[in-house]
Amino acid sequence: MSRRKQTVAKRGITRESVYFDEFNRFAKKVREKICRLRLEKGLTQEAMQEYELNLRQFQRIERGDTRNITLAYLFRLAEAFGLKPSQLLDV
Repeated sequence: MSRRKQTVAKRGITRESVYFDEFNRFAKKVREKICRLRLEKGLTQEAMQEYELNLRQFQRIERGDTRNITLAYLFRLAEAFGLKPSQLLDV
């Protein structure tokens, strides 16, 4: 495995990790909360761009294709929903 692939694997939680199942449950709850909050606010996915969120990235998050979200992205999501970042992660 190349050095780059090793670095990427260490950043995420792989199937071999003891945290894998728990992390997937947590990621699903966060994703569901993001979807619910967006709908409650009456926002479209396109409208999320007003909060400096990339449309394609946001769509991947809602679909579950992206589970690792940066702190900066979480901060902007929380701002979009009028929450503190910690409230967004409280699932």
